Amino acid sequence: AATAAAVAGDDANDMSPLSQLSAEAPSELPTGATIHVVLVSDEVAPYGLVGAINSTFSSSPPEDQRRLFFHVIVPASIQVLISRKLGRIFPPQLTISVMAAPERRLERLSSRLQAVGVATPPLQLPLLWLQLALPSDVKRVLLLPTDTIVLTPVAEIYGVALGEKVAAAFEDCSLLLQTYFNHNHKLFQGHGRLNCVFDTELLVVDVHAWRRDDLSQKLLELQGLQRRTESLYMQQVFAVGSTAPALLLLDKRALRLPGRWLAHGLARESWSVDESFYWHRHWGQQGLHYTFSARPVRAFHAVATPRREAGDALLVRFSGGLYRPWVKRCTSKGAPATAAVSLCGRRQTDCAALWWRYASEANAGVIEARETDGAGALLMLHSATPCVADPASANRKARDAETKLLDADEHTKPAAIAAAAAATDAQGLMSTTRNRNALRASIPNSSLARFQTVSKKK
Repeated sequence: AATAAAVAGDDANDMSPLSQLSAEAPSELPTGATIHVVLVSDEVAPYGLVGAINSTFSSSPPEDQRRLFFHVIVPASIQVLISRKLGRIFPPQLTISVMAAPERRLERLSSRLQAVGVATPPLQLPLLWLQLALPSDVKRVLLLPTDTIVLTPVAEIYGVALGEKVAAAFEDCSLLLQTYFNHNHKLFQGHGRLNCVFDTELLVVDVHAWRRDDLSQKLLELQGLQRRTESLYMQQVFAVGSTAPALLLLDKRALRLPGRWLAHGLARESWSVDESFYWHRHWGQQGLHYTFSARPVRAFHAVATPRREAGDALLVRFSGGLYRPWVKRCTSKGAPATAAVSLCGRRQTDCAALWWRYASEANAGVIEARETDGAGALLMLHSATPCVADPASANRKARDAETKLLDADEHTKPAAIAAAAAATDAQGLMSTTRNRNALRASIPNSSLARFQTVSKKK
């Protein structure tokens, strides 16, 4: 950890001071109460679990560490294996319960979801079954995705005053509800189309209120392309995903936590056009100026030692893409990739350094172990970590292929030259195909035909 901190640098003064937060309601967490943290995973190599658990434990003071209780829910087929791995890595005083997911409930959910076009495995939709897997005496949980690291005492988040709400979620104003929903639909009545979205996976959940209101059943009714939800979603793909239905269910039932407390999307290759404009404007208002770009993803508020008065992120999520810190990245020729996928802090260092503060390469053999022997000991026989193409090399390869295609026709050489010049001016940030899709998304449908005609003439 000391070595990683030295490489990451001192981020204590990374952010210019922001205004103080408004007065907050006192914590609802009774003194000495157990802090229940739930993590759901189906990965045989639990890198994410190790980082999430270790960061939560390390960032909490000693009096809170004794109250932490981690509920790790995994498929029954790997329950023993994951339990052995976590037992080898973490000390015995850390309370970790590795539980098998409710298989029968998941089987029934799978058949019902498939009938309405949802292909997402039910295990990845814990809001549909979580209340069935937890002991009846658990009143509140922090649902923590395994791609998250916690940089603050978790009791601050866990004990937030929910009031009459059933959950608390981190706001994300880079996207609005109108991105997902048709505001003219009757099911959307009463919701503000310009409301910010929020993270639907990282939640503080009042389990008793969730059971009382039968919200799992209500969420299930919003899943898929059904007659009741026909034309509710702006795109059909939203109906078969997990984000949009949860947004609609929790919009008025969830307490909105400040968006700057969470840095998310750090496993993504780039922002969307709308997100790029939002973050460029947001950081500009904080006095942090940079050349407008969609990639790489930047999180100036994600620092190793966050300060709330400075507006630093209290949690960091490597979500939204394949390029997580523990995934091996390689170039098109198979060589290890060195370019950072996302940049953090005012010094804009590789965000992966934040995650590796809470994981040790010395544990890689334990994490990668695939089976146990008859006595339950781990067998350190692991396959090679899969190689994921580096985004920078993938984009370069796509641009090269597009240039060759244009150069193949003598009549299109001027267009190829113009495209190369445009790519140079934009510093290679977006390919021609992505620009065309962005333009298509921003032009009203009534103008698309005319736009296409003009493009063909040119």
